[in-house]
Amino acid sequence: MQELFQQVVIGLASGSIYGLLALALVLIHRATGVINFAQGEMAMFSTYIAWQLVQWDVPYWLAFASTIVISFAGGLAIQRVVIRRDRERRTRQCSERLQRDASPCGRHGFWSGARAEIDRQQAGLA
Repeated sequence: MQELFQQVVIGLASGSIYGLLALALVLIHRATGVINFAQGEMAMFSTYIAWQLVQWDVPYWLAFASTIVISFAGGLAIQRVVIRRDRERRTRQCSERLQRDASPCGRHGFWSGARAEIDRQQAGLA
């Protein structure tokens, strides 16, 4: 009976996480019209921040609060530096590529692609 209860709790916790991530995808898609695969990367980055803080023996609730603040600052920085500048140019190509390439399979391709884009711009080809 105890195992059944544990499995139910684990299932509810996992389902809640999937539901929250799906809700975030829907909210961003409705607001921007772009499916944002970078959200999973941001969630994982936040998880790594929390894990590292706990490994450094930071008290749990302080690590929790610090992770929220650091993640918020990181998201704000991305919004200000990448997304806002892209919106000012009135184009979606850059943000769509960023969101596509920030997925787990493409994040390394994004950085090499971004470097190639900078090189093309400096050479006057773009």
